Amino acid sequence: MAFTGELFDIFSWLPAKSLYRLSSVCKSSKELLSDDFFIRKQFKNMQLVPDRDFFIIQKYRNGNLESHSLSSKNSSAGPPPESLDFLENHCSIIASSNGLLCCRSIADYDEYPLFLFNPTTWSCLPIPIPDKRATRLWGSEIGFVFVCEKDEDDFLLLALLTPNEWGEKFHCKIYSPEHRSWRDGGRVDLGHRDMTFEHTVKLNGVVYMVSDCFNYLDRGSRFFWPYIVAYDVRDSSSQFFKIPKGARKGLGDNRLRIFEWGDHPSTSEFNSICLVKLLKNVFTVWVLMRTSSSYYWKRVFRMRVQAMALALSNISSRSRVDGFAVLNGSVLIFAIGRKVYSYNLKDGNNAGAAEEVCGYGCGGLVRFAPYSSTLRPCGPGATTLP
Repeated sequence: MAFTGELFDIFSWLPAKSLYRLSSVCKSSKELLSDDFFIRKQFKNMQLVPDRDFFIIQKYRNGNLESHSLSSKNSSAGPPPESLDFLENHCSIIASSNGLLCCRSIADYDEYPLFLFNPTTWSCLPIPIPDKRATRLWGSEIGFVFVCEKDEDDFLLLALLTPNEWGEKFHCKIYSPEHRSWRDGGRVDLGHRDMTFEHTVKLNGVVYMVSDCFNYLDRGSRFFWPYIVAYDVRDSSSQFFKIPKGARKGLGDNRLRIFEWGDHPSTSEFNSICLVKLLKNVFTVWVLMRTSSSYYWKRVFRMRVQAMALALSNISSRSRVDGFAVLNGSVLIFAIGRKVYSYNLKDGNNAGAAEEVCGYGCGGLVRFAPYSSTLRPCGPGATTLP
């Protein structure tokens, strides 16, 4: 007998990993995993709670990734070990959004080198390459933007193809889940600098991207400060934002990233983006504020890593932060000394407030990807991996 009423609603708030564990001992709960209404309700509910887990991925090397809980007080609702083995041995994560991963195969001969994957349900959706001229799905030849829509069943997958000639606009392709094909998204003006596609934000139909921060002149011997591009998917228009003057210091040595900023969707939509700068183990965070006719940057945080937690007070000034991200709109996580720490930026400059999250084994520079354990399907044409 299938669950109804209050139990149905209670179970819909459980992570998918917990539901699969329950289904192994309760036949009635197993029926929920194939109920379309329950599946939709569960992944909608998971969008209303903060992400509890994350992947830590070694950069520039395939096969090194781990899954951890964002809080040391909570048990992990991350993917099962079999999924981690699959991710380590067969693919590389391009992006993660609301329970789905956009991945590329590490085997060049695969028929579908690009696909979506739900690590909990093993649902997989093969996606054709966006352009036959794109012989590689990584590096500087092509950039991807992947976002699962919070209020819709669809997802946004953009491919930005590097122009053949310097100074030309990028060629945009947009994947249509309904037709299972790519459509032309027009030309996109991304300015004269290279973009860091690993860190993009989508808000209200606009995709925000940040340029690199290397100190160099373009081929016309002109210098351009790093900047942020806001690309409106609806009309293919681009708007450029200058970075704050304080973010320009140490150009070439600092690291600039952008992330969602604001309240979690359980209370309201993310309302802006934040710019995070790391220079000589000092984090500085600005939030993009808008008025009716202009914008400005508001600095909300600045602190040296050694002051963020008692356990970090003895860290050498030469120790390197190997990676960082802002999750759930306000939680800064960073990796240093083979440990991950978290700090709630909404607490302001509260020295010693950072918490140790976990240790990790990946070496070198790392990146973070949020993860939510949901039953969300990958879309029409998806299959379940054996």
